[in-house]
Amino acid sequence: MKVKRVFDPLVHLIRMVPGIGWLPIAMVWFGVGHSTAVFLIALAAFFPVYLNTAIGVRQVPGKLIQASRVLGAKGWALFLYVIIPAAAASILSGMRLGLGISWAYVVLGELTGVSKGLGAVMMNARMLGDTEMIIICMIVIALLGWISDRLLVAVIRKLHPGKEVIRHE
Repeated sequence: MKVKRVFDPLVHLIRMVPGIGWLPIAMVWFGVGHSTAVFLIALAAFFPVYLNTAIGVRQVPGKLIQASRVLGAKGWALFLYVIIPAAAASILSGMRLGLGISWAYVVLGELTGVSKGLGAVMMNARMLGDTEMIIICMIVIALLGWISDRLLVAVIRKLHPGKEVIRHE
């Protein structure tokens, strides 16, 4: 609980800074290129996964933990075999939300001057006034995002059958 009291407010403070606000410091730390994009994507994906994991863990029934302890579970075993599986639906939902948000940050990261990627193509098209190419890139991003979401949902259903994980179909 002490770790949560220290860590949680810090995470929420960092979360309040919009992605575009992280761009200048990421460029200073990592330079112009793919490292900056990877940092921004990881940062964006972290928050929904963290928040949903925290909620999922908090919602694990106390009676389940007590019963597990009576049966001898403690420490890492309790965490790995009881708490994580009980919170899995929330964790996986967070992963799905994180994936969706990551697509926005892929474009943001690629707008930083990288020479390849959809964001770079969009920036070049913007410079040339090629609105058709910008729209095509937007459609490709939407399709890739949708495909990656479908793949993640398929994996989630395979790993956690019978549980509902954010229904958007």
